[in-house]
Amino acid sequence: MSGTATTVRRPTEGAAMAGGKYARPLPPLPTLFEGLKTARAMHDRYGVRLFQAAIQRSVGRTMGGAR
Repeated sequence: MSGTATTVRRPTEGAAMAGGKYARPLPPLPTLFEGLKTARAMHDRYGVRLFQAAIQRSVGRTMGGAR
């Protein structure tokens, strides 16, 4: 053994790093609010949280209340 470390590239590493640089576009606000209404009508707590988070991201807020 030569004592030098070798770097092994993982095939998904580059894709994961590149994928974090681009924000995924969100649907228009009216569409998000319709989804929220539907999730509430269906008593879908997970769906409600997802739509609330998407609406907050769309208007520039984070879940914790910080900007």
